[in-house]
Amino acid sequence: MNVEPITDKQLYALNNNPLFRGALRDEISAEYGRRDFSDQYADELNSDYKQLLPGDANLTVQGKILTVLTAYVFPINSWVAIYLSKGSQIMQKQFWNWLTLGYVLWSVLIIVLLYSFAR
Repeated sequence: MNVEPITDKQLYALNNNPLFRGALRDEISAEYGRRDFSDQYADELNSDYKQLLPGDANLTVQGKILTVLTAYVFPINSWVAIYLSKGSQIMQKQFWNWLTLGYVLWSVLIIVLLYSFAR
């Protein structure tokens, strides 16, 4: 593969990609070394590269706890679901898993309380 015609930004992204191995990795590293970027330009490429990367795709611990505790409060969960629809699919999947866990825990708690009061 010839990596000479690609742009500096593309080369920087390829050089930072851990999935490339073997001869391709060697060729990318050699071309990166040949271009001899200045420190300032390398910092600029780094900041551009970081903007391309997705942010943290996981729910925070606070988000998980809030989701479980407010499982039966439909307006809150619908607002969160709308917010997450603009986010990553990983975060959406985590939200729905924790919401389901909240429904199960609250349902068990309500059944246990009703059973204890019915005696």
